[in-house]
Amino acid sequence: MARRGLEVEQPVPVADEVLVRVHAASVNAYDWTGKIAPAVERNYPLSEAAEAIRHLEVEHARAKVVVTV
Repeated sequence: MARRGLEVEQPVPVADEVLVRVHAASVNAYDWTGKIAPAVERNYPLSEAAEAIRHLEVEHARAKVVVTV
């Protein structure tokens, strides 16, 4: 299940950015099976971002907290 040859445009860094050359990258084949799912504890709309941060700080989230833009 190899995926090779992904072509992307050469990025151009702007002020305060750096360009990093990646020689190799990989994903474990098991990751493509769909058997692993991210653990999402709560979803918040952007209008409730302050509540999402409070949840992280006060309630000590045990999984990911997502803020949807």
